[in-house]
Amino acid sequence: MLCGCGVCGFCAPGTDFLSSMPLSDAGYGGGIEGTNLSLYFTLALYVLTLPGLYSLVTRSVKVKDVQKNYDLPGPANTTAKTTRQVAGEIMAYFKALNYEITAAEDVITFKGVMGKSKSQAAFLTFCTFVGLGSLGLVLSILNQDIGSKAYALTLLSPYAGIFYWNNAQRIDTVKVKMETSDDEQLITVTAQGGKEDIERFAKTLQLPERGKVYMKGIFEDEALPTEVTELVKDKLAEVTVQESVETSDEVKV
Repeated sequence: MLCGCGVCGFCAPGTDFLSSMPLSDAGYGGGIEGTNLSLYFTLALYVLTLPGLYSLVTRSVKVKDVQKNYDLPGPANTTAKTTRQVAGEIMAYFKALNYEITAAEDVITFKGVMGKSKSQAAFLTFCTFVGLGSLGLVLSILNQDIGSKAYALTLLSPYAGIFYWNNAQRIDTVKVKMETSDDEQLITVTAQGGKEDIERFAKTLQLPERGKVYMKGIFEDEALPTEVTELVKDKLAEVTVQESVETSDEVKV
């Protein structure tokens, strides 16, 4: 207990016992030195993540080629689509996206120009802004001489969007091959091209990948922009109507 004399150093007026203790006392875990250590550790983590940010920007304009196999019920199944209808839907899909046929043998080769995406450019700019802004925050705390000048790093963020915009447009090539089993129980569609292009192709035409079951994610976006999706649907509807008319004509004959 403290005495109430008001004279000694503990209870004299205007004396704060806690403020008289040094911040660097071992009883307080190192005080300011411990705080600086954690900030330097945070800075090191940010520096280590910068290559990931760089990779995010550079990979946005690169294409990773993949090959996928899709199995559909064959003509022997009365409720299945005919081989002609499946081929027509594939042709309609690429035609709706302004792809051209450059080779039509056993393997059909489609080529088209992949345009730029404003939303992708904005997304890359935002990610770069947040990453550099976080780095600037840590630098401004560690070095008081730099202070708010460290936030000038965020001025580099628009260059991520500019890099994407200058390199995003490219010519995409997709190769498609259709095979029907000997007993006509199965139609196999083999597609080779950019990973995103093939995934969009399969999702739009609802092609089940061999050995996998498709489960739509909760936050999953549409396969294509709305206007393109509607155009693809219109093309597929035309193919379905045309196939129905041809089938009716064959039955009458």
